[in-house]
Amino acid sequence: MQADFTVDASGRSSDTPKWLEEMGAPMPTATVVNPHVSYATQRLKLPAGRQTDWKVMLVSQEAPHNPRLAYLAAVEGGEWIATLGGYGKDYPPLEPEGFLKFASSLAHPAFYEAIKDTEPVTEIKAHRATANRLYHYEQVKLPDGFAVIGDAVCALCPVYGQGMTVSAMSALVLRDWLKQHDQKGKPLNASSFQKQLAKSLQFPWGMATGSDSQFPTTDGAVSANPVAGLFQQYIERLIEQSKEDAWIHIRFTEVAHMLKSPAAFFDPRLVLKVLGR
Repeated sequence: MQADFTVDASGRSSDTPKWLEEMGAPMPTATVVNPHVSYATQRLKLPAGRQTDWKVMLVSQEAPHNPRLAYLAAVEGGEWIATLGGYGKDYPPLEPEGFLKFASSLAHPAFYEAIKDTEPVTEIKAHRATANRLYHYEQVKLPDGFAVIGDAVCALCPVYGQGMTVSAMSALVLRDWLKQHDQKGKPLNASSFQKQLAKSLQFPWGMATGSDSQFPTTDGAVSANPVAGLFQQYIERLIEQSKEDAWIHIRFTEVAHMLKSPAAFFDPRLVLKVLGR
């Protein structure tokens, strides 16, 4: 295929490393932090007349000793999507009895109580392609007229719900870069774009891998320096308090999903709440 400019946005299954190797072009190195998270998901039908005062329920994992999590969301037709997850190859079962038993072991009983009397609508399906993987395209010279974005560069563990946001941010970085490098028909070399993109990925990558590295079963775990370690302790305390304080939860979610700058973590009101003063 012939094109003036080509963008690989094909996600985790990207063939760019293979294409570069076949061309004899420089190959990027990759950093992988794999917490071995697995999911099991099923669609469920609520009993007739069942009413709830919520739309989404989340039971979170907690490093280093609680690897299990769950997500329950109300959808159309009086149904729920129910997902169980486990870190460190703690795979949720794919058969109904085991699924319910796993749910009953969660840190909070609300998830199990919600689904125990529901009717299965679908089979239980697994998803295990969850490793954090970062290709360092900023360190190599790519062929002219070629760029890589989104999960093809930085694939994050889906527990944190950042993937689509990070991919959208990648597209915005590319848009702005193209506006700055309009060379009126001349070949574009995207090496400087990949460097700009790498900078924009530092926060979401650090947040996901820093949290996943708290589990002893994580392969490629990142060792925190003393300053980062103190920050991680602060974040862990913030997360713990967010379970009971809606205001803290909203502030954390806004930063985690990149609606606000990480600087918002140091809002004096938030710091005082987290430190209990």
